[in-house]
Amino acid sequence: MGLLGVAEPSMTWTRTFEEVVSIPAPPPRVFAWLDDPRNTGMHQRKKWQTTGEPRVIILGGFEMSFVLTAVHRGTRLALAISYNLPPRGVGLLRGRVVARPYAQWCVRRMARDAELAMRSAA
Repeated sequence: MGLLGVAEPSMTWTRTFEEVVSIPAPPPRVFAWLDDPRNTGMHQRKKWQTTGEPRVIILGGFEMSFVLTAVHRGTRLALAISYNLPPRGVGLLRGRVVARPYAQWCVRRMARDAELAMRSAA
């Protein structure tokens, strides 16, 4: 995978998946949990994107982001991944089959982990 960096405004994505959950904790606490790499691996910031030539076998470049909104009794977390399939070869073939389920799993897992962590800390 390429290095993670700041999103480039010219990048366009062909696919997006978003998961929205309600979390019974204030936005600053949810942000702190999502911002901690021990909880989310290399996903450390509000928005992160691959740079250079990615070497993920089922995704081309991708960008993950989240938005926190204060709501009554907690936070609305909208977590999304936007991505492209690999441009050619075996990666493109694999990506056509498993990229969508993988993207859904990844986003749902991160959202669920955040929700569970905040519920158990309450």
